[in-house]
Amino acid sequence: MYMRLARCTSRMQLTLVCFGTELIYFTNNIIFGSIISLLFYMTSYLDSEEFSFL
Repeated sequence: MYMRLARCTSRMQLTLVCFGTELIYFTNNIIFGSIISLLFYMTSYLDSEEFSFL
């Protein structure tokens, strides 16, 4: 993965394949970021529910 990104940095090989790999890397970052934020939201929601029961 890192070798592909390093290969994409060279301007002579900016092809559609490099754009596709960077797009996949970008969408994976968005998906993992949304999952992590969703987990933080769920944990904070459960904490507020537990505090409301107390």
